[in-house]
Amino acid sequence: MAKRCKFVFNRQAFSNEVLKSQRIQQVVHEACERAVGPDPHGRIKVRDQSEGRTRNGVTLITDGPNETKNGALTQALGRVRV
Repeated sequence: MAKRCKFVFNRQAFSNEVLKSQRIQQVVHEACERAVGPDPHGRIKVRDQSEGRTRNGVTLITDGPNETKNGALTQALGRVRV
């Protein structure tokens, strides 16, 4: 039978090195830019959320009619590869 083990995370270090990592932020941003691709009409915008209190992230933004008619965000999120 396997023995139980206990993991203890240094929350502050984990937050700084993983959740708020600038390198990870850059990789995710670039992946979202590639997923959106060339958008001549600028219907989808990629914005960094790097001022988050607990973590960084990236947001894809479009208007409601574009998403409803074309499913633009759904398609872009399906193409994200990190």
